[in-house]
Amino acid sequence: MTTAPVKPPFKQSFLYGFVTISAVIVSINTLVIAALFLAQQQWAMALTTTQSILLSTLLICLVLTPLIHFLLLKPLRLEVSQLQTHFDEKIHENQQLFEALDDYAPISLSDLSGRIIYANAWFCEITGYNERELLQQEHNIINLNYQDPKFMRPVWRTLNQGEAWKGDVCDSTKQGRIYWVDNTLIRMYGPDGRPKQYIAIRRDATQAKKNEANQLVLQHLLNTNTDMLMITDATGYITTINSTLAHFSGWQQEQLIGQLPEIMSSPYTDANKLAEMQQSLQQGQAWNGRLLNLYHKQLSDSGEPAEYWVEIDITPLHSPKNEFIGCLQVQQDITAAVLKEQSLLLENADNAVYLEIVSILQQALPLKIRFTLALDCLMHLKGLGRQINGMIKGGIYLKEPDKDQLQLWVLQGEFSDDFMHHEQELAMGAGLFGETVTSQKLKIANECFCDLHYEAVSDDMKTHGHYLVPIVLEGNTLGLLFLYTQRYPVEAPSRLNLLQQVSDLLAASLVQESTHPLLTTP
Repeated sequence: MTTAPVKPPFKQSFLYGFVTISAVIVSINTLVIAALFLAQQQWAMALTTTQSILLSTLLICLVLTPLIHFLLLKPLRLEVSQLQTHFDEKIHENQQLFEALDDYAPISLSDLSGRIIYANAWFCEITGYNERELLQQEHNIINLNYQDPKFMRPVWRTLNQGEAWKGDVCDSTKQGRIYWVDNTLIRMYGPDGRPKQYIAIRRDATQAKKNEANQLVLQHLLNTNTDMLMITDATGYITTINSTLAHFSGWQQEQLIGQLPEIMSSPYTDANKLAEMQQSLQQGQAWNGRLLNLYHKQLSDSGEPAEYWVEIDITPLHSPKNEFIGCLQVQQDITAAVLKEQSLLLENADNAVYLEIVSILQQALPLKIRFTLALDCLMHLKGLGRQINGMIKGGIYLKEPDKDQLQLWVLQGEFSDDFMHHEQELAMGAGLFGETVTSQKLKIANECFCDLHYEAVSDDMKTHGHYLVPIVLEGNTLGLLFLYTQRYPVEAPSRLNLLQQVSDLLAASLVQESTHPLLTTP
């Protein structure tokens, strides 16, 4: 938009010229009078008073005319020309803006009494009236609310504060059809700064209101569905969820809107499954599968975010023009079924490990090798090391004859030098491991971050769990089997039964190996 050039104020420039000319007039008048006086004295010129005045006036005019032109008239003409150019540009710009707005939206002008004095083609088209029918009519011709004081009171309050009023208005056409407009009402002022007229700029909001109503209906239908439902847009971001999903998961709609569905996924969700799902959706194909999700701000016994399993059916949504516009997700809680399946798989896997250990211990190999191989089988138990970065490890202590202590005999996995130096012997009754040996009962430790004596904290020790299995035969303690696990290890009956059976097998093998000095019974 054009701006006026920066220059000294015209009043200041005019005052400067006026002062200059006044000073020149005084100076010239003084010089002319002095010159005439000298001429009369030197050349004995005798001028009448009238002649002196005429001659003085003529000389002053000859000098002042160019001064007035250059100091007053020329700057004034230039200033007026520049102002006229600036005003013409402003008028042209405003005219262009009004024409652009006039082509874009329904516009009406009304006088201070509220009578329409102008209505553009868009306004006539949307109302069904021609301009002649609208002129000098009040706006209640299209909306009876304009006669309602309750409706108009906040409108006038806003306008009287010098602000524009904006709101949704329900109007009706000449034919009686109802439509919605987003209406902006602005008070316009005249050159004297007083209110002159009002301009109303409308935007058809009928479809937006329909969409809003449809959204409310859709949300109601979603909320009455017992399945957990989620809708995403074409870019994959969540647009809505139903109350069933919100209530079950703990996530509220405002927390999920604009987020990707992956925000609900567990960090242990199968990455391949997620990639497969994304690929199907990008190709506009339906997808079905199981995913592991997180409850919102709900913790499990281990203090970690609680998880649940869902069966997800994802269906692409298309517009009437077959354009991909998003997806509908139908989720069903299958946690109980998955846990039952996992329990059965765990039981089958544990049985397989047991049979393999039986086979190993029956082989004609040195006992230490057989124990090492059996321990290696236990390292492959399901659910041992998800949270300890795969550092699955364990070992076997054997009781020394005639002593209340055990000696480390077999290890599997990576152990620190500190462990190898300090944990070769274990006193019965000392610390967690020693207490377990004395109790002769299988122990599950959910959270540990200390050494085997449960006394000192190691710098490189991560929080973990333990299976601690005393090796006992007929009331006699022969040793201790220990396994490092994730925090809160599996406590399924099949797992506990397996560990007890392995302990019995190890005890039987130890008794049969009577030649080993550590195995001599008192």
